[in-house]
Amino acid sequence: MIAALPPITRRRIESLLATVARDEKVLAGISGGRDSMVLLHLLKALGFQRIVVAHLNHGLRGAASEGDADFVQAAAARLGCAYVGEKCDPPGNANGAGMEADARAIRFAFFRRADPDARVLFLGHHADDRAETLLHHLLRGSGMRGLSSLRADMTMQFAAGDLRVLRPLLWLHRSQIDALAHQLGIENREDATNTDSAFTRNRLRHEVLPYLEKVYGRDVRASLARTAAILEAEEDWMDSQTDSVNSNDLDVARLLAMSLALRRRVLRAWLAHHAVPDVSFELVEAIDQLLLHRAPARTNLPGGRYVRRRAGRLFIENA
Repeated sequence: MIAALPPITRRRIESLLATVARDEKVLAGISGGRDSMVLLHLLKALGFQRIVVAHLNHGLRGAASEGDADFVQAAAARLGCAYVGEKCDPPGNANGAGMEADARAIRFAFFRRADPDARVLFLGHHADDRAETLLHHLLRGSGMRGLSSLRADMTMQFAAGDLRVLRPLLWLHRSQIDALAHQLGIENREDATNTDSAFTRNRLRHEVLPYLEKVYGRDVRASLARTAAILEAEEDWMDSQTDSVNSNDLDVARLLAMSLALRRRVLRAWLAHHAVPDVSFELVEAIDQLLLHRAPARTNLPGGRYVRRRAGRLFIENA
């Protein structure tokens, strides 16, 4: 199925899939759209024997959503896959960006409970999705971690156990997936919400990116996806340079000896270790100022706590 792909792309996909045993039970998040259906056929073609097709009906498209669920269940049966489906109410957030975030959280919670024995989840995101994610996060002011957040291999943590998320199509562009679907006669369901301008990602896809391509006269999606891949590797390297932050306090002199980029990363990781919610760039900068100036000697944290500088150390204390 992937024999016609460019050799580098093929090797990347094969290397990623080689990390999962073919007889291991795996989840495949399948919406019924072209990308996810190509993913499902790819997993079957490459010999995965225990695929659990997981489909969540958000109820965003009325009767069409019911049709999607029926289509995916029938496809799973034809391919000899188990099927787990669930229906939920549409996300309550009326804002486009908020609705997308809510839907994502609901979707991953479903995947984790769809089959507690499965520890690997396959998703059908591709290179164009990666480009859109980078642009979306860039315009929100994200750092390297956000810009490289759509990864081919990542682990999500849940109370019920970790879930490894793999995206084998992340090196393929939408046009290549379309060609595979056409060549192999893979049926799919077209999601009308993909053109709904209420969703921020759709506006990026149908308005912003075409405009950028017109201005630059070239395929900016490929450039953005390549940039995300570069940032992913650099993000991993930066993480490897960060010392353990599992301590209750941090040494001010040692922090000041670090580069600003590394110091910000250490502070962010330290706050995360102490379960500080909503760690923003502004909060990290405020704490960094504690290192540089003698007054004030503390800054507030969400949840009624604060960071204090005392005797050359940083502490987190209750208010």
